[in-house]
Amino acid sequence: MSVKFFARFNLHNSICENPISVSHLRPFLDMSDGELLSMLDEIKDIQNKRAERIKNQMPTECGALRGKRVVFLGDSITSDNLGYRETVTLAGELLATDGAVSGATSSMILHSAKMHIEKSKPDIVSIMIGSNDSVCIGSGTLQQVSLSEYERNVKSIVGWAVKNGAKVLLFEIPPVSEKRFKKSFDGKSKLQSNENISVFNEALAKIAGDYGIKLISNGWLTDNDSMYMPDGIHLSLEGQEEFAKRWLKEASLLQLL
Repeated sequence: MSVKFFARFNLHNSICENPISVSHLRPFLDMSDGELLSMLDEIKDIQNKRAERIKNQMPTECGALRGKRVVFLGDSITSDNLGYRETVTLAGELLATDGAVSGATSSMILHSAKMHIEKSKPDIVSIMIGSNDSVCIGSGTLQQVSLSEYERNVKSIVGWAVKNGAKVLLFEIPPVSEKRFKKSFDGKSKLQSNENISVFNEALAKIAGDYGIKLISNGWLTDNDSMYMPDGIHLSLEGQEEFAKRWLKEASLLQLL
């Protein structure tokens, strides 16, 4: 695992308070404080330039969201230090709470999600979770989290958000680039397919229907390899920037409802 990969996808709220700092990375990486600071400055610079670019491209959407309180719930795609969450926070000048954890399943964030929602009283709760739930562990077909448990968990989170007066951005589980995924992971210990993901997305569609909210499609990522990192599951810098634009569009539309 490269140092930059670790810096992007550290365990985040599992091991440290956001934002990431030199003191958080020092125990894990054999680098001087100067080297760590330089790497973090590079990450910050990428985010600032991307946010400014998007802010200029989408002034109406960003303006509509300025000062809104948002809780972000998800896994590594959301917790990515070079990802969409920080981009939209900067571009939209959001009051954001980072409730995403790299490697998380819906079961893992269930308790903290309730805490974040009740404490922050957000205007919007953004949910994109399930990439890890739906992964099959071992050579069989047993998911890391069962479909029924996943449905219960997400339904609970959506229910807490609605109860606390928040609007909900519920995203489908993103598809994977299957060829890349198979090359990056040992098929005897970790299996994933878009067919499998679609079953979990059907559960999300049911939840969305029950609460009368929109399930936001991630179908635009299908067979779009430029949007993925080599592992086929995490989004590339290009993919994260495109997702940030889509997030801002959906969030601004939500404010009009």
